[in-house]
Amino acid sequence: MLIAVLLTSLIGNVGAVSISFPLAYALSISLETIGHPFYLAMAFGASAAFLTPISYQTNLIVYGPGGYSFKDFFKIGLPVTIIYLTMSLTGIIYLYKDYLMP
Repeated sequence: MLIAVLLTSLIGNVGAVSISFPLAYALSISLETIGHPFYLAMAFGASAAFLTPISYQTNLIVYGPGGYSFKDFFKIGLPVTIIYLTMSLTGIIYLYKDYLMP
């Protein structure tokens, strides 16, 4: 999930999914469990485009006219990302606790 967040902040969500999906698939195979929670974590991580203005198109739309800087995006985006990841990971664990914890 964290790899997808870092990648989506730099190269966008499509590139983040393209790179992190094989990692999630390999992890689910090596742990001999279903891949659904890992794929969801990857998808939620790739959707967390709050840290930089280059991570999503609408961030770029407001970046110039709003007079924002990279520091502004990081200052607000970091707490939002932490809350978003905590809530999504909690939901994934709650939904798939029978598969993840024997």
